Amino acid sequence: SAIKLRVVVCAIVLSGCSSGPDEYLFQGSTMGTSWSVKLISEEGVEESDLQIGIQAVLDNVDSKMSNWVSSSDVSEFNMAGSGCWAVSPETLEVVALSQSISALTDGLFDATLEPLIELWGFGAEFRSDQIPAEEAVQQNLAMVGYQKLRFNQGELCKDVDELFLNLSATAKGYAVDLTMEHLASLGYGDILVEVGGEIRGLGLNRNGEFWRVGIESPLDGLMSGAIQEEVSLENQALATSGDYRNYFMHEGVRHSHIIDA
Repeated sequence: SAIKLRVVVCAIVLSGCSSGPDEYLFQGSTMGTSWSVKLISEEGVEESDLQIGIQAVLDNVDSKMSNWVSSSDVSEFNMAGSGCWAVSPETLEVVALSQSISALTDGLFDATLEPLIELWGFGAEFRSDQIPAEEAVQQNLAMVGYQKLRFNQGELCKDVDELFLNLSATAKGYAVDLTMEHLASLGYGDILVEVGGEIRGLGLNRNGEFWRVGIESPLDGLMSGAIQEEVSLENQALATSGDYRNYFMHEGVRHSHIIDA
């Protein structure tokens, strides 16, 4: 059981071919999506230990912030009533980041959107062509609002019983950062980490260049594989989102997973 992420990200790693240090590829599943790590090393690496270590870092985030794991911080907070509740430092950090983005965007980004996400059919079980009544929209809007969420001495507090968190938009990038930090702490300096399309590069690829990724063309339907733009990550991260994957059509109007509260 894992977080199902609603930020649709499509990035394609571009690899060159040349002699030089060895490139190692690690892959797995987490948060309802896939992950991959490319690592450059002139010395041999303990591949099984690295695979286990990376998976443990990612699963730790998932176990705390998933809406699909009943024992996670997020799930227990969502099931609790109004008041202040203890959560892990990692969850507090991601909630604090989410709240800062909400403030910077005047609420266009909001981690409390879960009731509207479910109402529009983009929740745990996708239901296409679901157009809610205006009355239902207004009722759910009353449950939404990052201003109803606050902190108190290391605890997370909510002002209304029905306030529900969904950290899908920030937990994945946080997991990328933690994975990068884990590998850097082991002494590796040339790394590319990707979780569900959110990607971060450190150092250089085996060609001695900054890591290059291709942004997929925003075409409707199945994955096209066509590259719209190539980007060089100079010790940077990249995430994209669009309305061309997770959506449904109703009377000629596109309704996507990107919801404006």
